Amino acid sequence: MPFNKKLWRINIILIPLFLLLAILSIKITFVQIIEFKTMDIESDILNKVHPVDDTDIVIVDIDDNSYQMLQKRFPWPRDYYARLVRNLRRAGAKEIVFDIEFDIPSDSLQDIRFAREIKKSGNVFLASKISYYEEGGVKYKSLIEPISVLKKASKAIGLVNIPYDPDGIVRHYFKRFTFNKVMIHSLAYSAFLNIRKDDSRDNSNLFYVIPPGAHGFFPTYSFWSVIDDSTFQIPETNVSFDVDAFYEYLKDGVFKNKIVFVGASLMELHDYVPCYYQTINRNKGLISGVEYHASALLNLLYERHISSINIILRLLIMIIMGLIVIKFFEKKNILLGSLSFVILLILLFALSFYTFVQLKANLFPVGISIFLISIYLFNLIFLSIELRKERMVIKRLFQYYVSKDVVNKLIRQPELVHLAGEMEILTVLFTDIEGFTTISEHLEPTLVTEILNEYLSIVTDIIIQNGGMIDKYEGDAVMSVFGAPLELENHAYSAVKAGISIVKAQDKIDELSKKFNIPQIKTRVGINSGEMLIGNLGTKTRLNYTVMGDSVNLGSRLESINKFYKTYLICSETTVKFIGKEALFRFIDKIIVKGKSEPISIYQPIELLTRFDEILLEKYAEGIKMYYKREFEKAINIFKTIFEETGDYVSYLYIGRCEKYIKNPPSHEWDGIEKFAFK
Repeated sequence: MPFNKKLWRINIILIPLFLLLAILSIKITFVQIIEFKTMDIESDILNKVHPVDDTDIVIVDIDDNSYQMLQKRFPWPRDYYARLVRNLRRAGAKEIVFDIEFDIPSDSLQDIRFAREIKKSGNVFLASKISYYEEGGVKYKSLIEPISVLKKASKAIGLVNIPYDPDGIVRHYFKRFTFNKVMIHSLAYSAFLNIRKDDSRDNSNLFYVIPPGAHGFFPTYSFWSVIDDSTFQIPETNVSFDVDAFYEYLKDGVFKNKIVFVGASLMELHDYVPCYYQTINRNKGLISGVEYHASALLNLLYERHISSINIILRLLIMIIMGLIVIKFFEKKNILLGSLSFVILLILLFALSFYTFVQLKANLFPVGISIFLISIYLFNLIFLSIELRKERMVIKRLFQYYVSKDVVNKLIRQPELVHLAGEMEILTVLFTDIEGFTTISEHLEPTLVTEILNEYLSIVTDIIIQNGGMIDKYEGDAVMSVFGAPLELENHAYSAVKAGISIVKAQDKIDELSKKFNIPQIKTRVGINSGEMLIGNLGTKTRLNYTVMGDSVNLGSRLESINKFYKTYLICSETTVKFIGKEALFRFIDKIIVKGKSEPISIYQPIELLTRFDEILLEKYAEGIKMYYKREFEKAINIFKTIFEETGDYVSYLYIGRCEKYIKNPPSHEWDGIEKFAFK
């Protein structure tokens, strides 16, 4: 099966499995942590691109300064909170949100006074909490609410439970909880619904909280300073005079139309949560719970909460990216496939950052990355195995038939070999030993083998040195190809150079004849260029990288035709045309080989005509011209002169033809073409 079909068939089966793996991996803690860390980076970018310049949310902080100024151990008297609510009402606060639990009764009169102030304000939200505990191996949960008198007076209560992510960091916030089949809103969401009345943008319950900036983003005022009015006396040990700090706030309007969160940053109260946003940190990655609730409300008000991109769209992105990776691996190039994977991974995270920052939608790129990595790793392993097999096939096919350099290049770049079979323009070179069958009949088989091995080594070395590939050995005959498996700039010229070198290697071959005490052996060469099919041909159990086609058959015929002209190298006109001016040839004849109807011209390299000088070559060309003009008497005189000086057998053949046509002139249809009945 072709590589491409095999690759796609396996991937089509595996894609659904990898999609399932990516979806299920989101449930794995380690993957979730990576996903959250990615969101952290995206949040940082969002804050830089779309910063929150101002906010209607402020914080009244029960801080170390208040602790020192009031000289009271916590919990403080409820009258303090009553005074706080009264002063904030006077200052025009839009909402007062307590991140403090008032679940234990205090002095009853103080509780009543506190409730009265809450009722008067009509905009106070109190904190409640779901408590989880275990007794006797059984898990329980209970709802901790403000005492009844305060609860009834409040606008609403809200849960302050904050969910922790698997890495122990807080990034999310619930809008609502269900307790004993009753839905209870979270603290920030209760305050939000009082302002907006509905949340049409996002119906999801859990949302991602993006802190608006560094610690101190929310204007923060110390608790003591807000209750310090003309009717409240700060202990004299702390100040030399009563400053009545609240009136400064009243004058400046710092609380007018503001949402005021009241909470504690006192370390001893342990109301801190670990937040990812490192620029917020002041206590080893911790921020106060009240800051986190304020951040959650700000996200809701400014629609900064992040929604999730539709799962169908995410699946579509995964499939498209996976198909792109497969398409590049289809080219059988590991580097290209790997590069496409890296680029797609970068594009994926760039797209994720864009959707997060600009669209406020989370793409969950880590899950998609797992799918992409799975596709990449499978195709990388699959292609590596296939290339290894291909290299082994290439080495087996070519190691004895082309040069080592060619083999090494093919192993490095197996895509250069068209094993599946393609039509290409190439050159074939056939060699055969003249009359070797007669010689071998009188020799022992082992001696014949030894002679042939040495002879074929000479011919093979010449072919390979000139860039050819040995296609096959058939007894004493050699079939070779130029231009494959590697492209050869001028394969026709290389083949002719090899053919000339084989004919000129007669001295070495003569030494071989003397060594084995056999008659002189000579090599005939036929060369043709043209379109032919090249590829791995054969059966599943036995394959051969070879060429086939009419152009190949013609090359074989030309080798045989040498014996008629008593030449040792004949080239076709196609080969001569490909070579152009890089080599010189003499025309021999126009012929039609057996089994064909179209004539071809055949040529012989001038380099092999050692007895010809330039003058004789010009005479020979003139003789050919006279012959085809039917001026046979002029032609015969030229050919006789050439034959007498050189003994050229081709000229001798033309002498015979001229004599025949002088006696019996040819018909008007005569075109000078010779037909051969033998192969």
